[in-house]
Amino acid sequence: MAAKDPRDAYQLKILLADTRPPVWRRLRIPATLSLARLHRALQVVFGWEDDHGHVFRIRGGEYGECGDEDAFAFGGERGSLAGLGLQAGEAFTYEYDLKDSWTHLVTIEERLILDAPLKAPQCLGGRRACPPEGCGGPFAFRDLLVAAQDPSHPEHGQALAFFPAGWRAEDFELAAARERLREAFRA
Repeated sequence: MAAKDPRDAYQLKILLADTRPPVWRRLRIPATLSLARLHRALQVVFGWEDDHGHVFRIRGGEYGECGDEDAFAFGGERGSLAGLGLQAGEAFTYEYDLKDSWTHLVTIEERLILDAPLKAPQCLGGRRACPPEGCGGPFAFRDLLVAAQDPSHPEHGQALAFFPAGWRAEDFELAAARERLREAFRA
């Protein structure tokens, strides 16, 4: 059922697949938020750089962009989760960087009617830092972490080069994620 009430919202939990310990975020979004804007919110809260193609896989359909291909376009990604009729308990995937295959498992935890309309996505929580862009996908990332954390590992120096200064796998700064979302959705 499409959103008719401007207070209609979704609460989502997004888990970055194949990460251990798990990397995840929790968002509250307006039910009318387009898939293009949901893509933007996911980029912001995970800390991705939006340098690669992406695709949402929802109920057997593919929506998004992949390089020069427009085959995934869904009304310019103007479609929303409410427009697709998604309800609490349903899940879908969002894949970013199709070469490295960063698959995000998105679960709709709740469909809500809020006290006031939600103007932009909100980050409610999360755990662990997002892997650095271009590190090769979840399994390569795991290997890089092992090498970076072990000074005796033969690839320790190379592995350290993939991580920005000050990057720590355990870190997730909720206040910073909220501020980045506010900036991204200010207009």
